[in-house]
Amino acid sequence: MVEEVTVMTFDPSTDEGFALLDTQKELFEEMFSGTTLKFITGTISIEDGSLTTMLNSGEKLPDVININAGYSRVGALAEAGLIQTLDDLYEANA
Repeated sequence: MVEEVTVMTFDPSTDEGFALLDTQKELFEEMFSGTTLKFITGTISIEDGSLTTMLNSGEKLPDVININAGYSRVGALAEAGLIQTLDDLYEANA
């Protein structure tokens, strides 16, 4: 059985950026045999409320959301239980 992992990430907006995502997908699928990595690209914004709206929507969410922001921006989301860090998983598997 193939497991699909969905990652929402920034919109790379360049050919080099999209090539990087392709490379990451290949490496991930090689490391985790039987898993398919699917990227969803687009704008992920804390400032305009779109991220919070998405998290509260009740819709199926990506397994991972790549957010390029510090704790001051995402801390409230973590405190509300809408997101969690992957620090423990990273440390256990690094």
